[in-house]
Amino acid sequence: MPAVLLMLSSALSFKAVAENKKAVKPLKVLKILQVTGSIEDLSGVKPLQWNRKSRFGDQLHLSLSDKALTKIDLGMGLILTAYGNTEFKIPVISWETRQFNELNLMKGTIRIERSESYDSHFELLTPFFQVEPPIGQWVFKIDPSRALADIIALKGTIEINSLNSDEKVTVHAGEKATFRGVLEEGEIAYDLLLKGRKIPKGKWLNKEKIKAQDLDLYSLQKEKEQGE
Repeated sequence: MPAVLLMLSSALSFKAVAENKKAVKPLKVLKILQVTGSIEDLSGVKPLQWNRKSRFGDQLHLSLSDKALTKIDLGMGLILTAYGNTEFKIPVISWETRQFNELNLMKGTIRIERSESYDSHFELLTPFFQVEPPIGQWVFKIDPSRALADIIALKGTIEINSLNSDEKVTVHAGEKATFRGVLEEGEIAYDLLLKGRKIPKGKWLNKEKIKAQDLDLYSLQKEKEQGE
């Protein structure tokens, strides 16, 4: 190959590699900020005890005992706090970018803090609704045994649809919205739609102002005291 063509080919290859590197977002730093109480890590072949030195694999599945708490920095402006009697799962975490698209809350309570610096897409899935939490601070509570779901807005405004439904509820800072579902034979009841889709039976109740005890329970200062 002539020298001129070789140089041109090398330059084009270098430019393509450089542009590809620019397209890849920087690695997310997953950091465990706090662990209190007994927490099982169900991500692997066998359960392990979750602690400040636990490592992240290609998924995350935690089950918290009563009065347990863990706070995790998921990177680039997204912080997750899980409270006692909670089970949640991130089914897939990218090895390259450490990003994820889905967070499943099966039961219990989590708080999500999302800042403007977190610009990736992810959805929170529950038995009653799925939503991408916007910028702000949110508490999500799921109680499958009573078919109840609470959304508490600590900061910001969030709009939520019932699963596969057009029914919406908008929750502003200082408000709580509750979805009361239906139990049939001890299980959450759904109306079945086409193509396997389903809508949870039940309805959204009237919104209410956040009570002082809720603000105290999910305050950053309270967590700081628990971790000391």
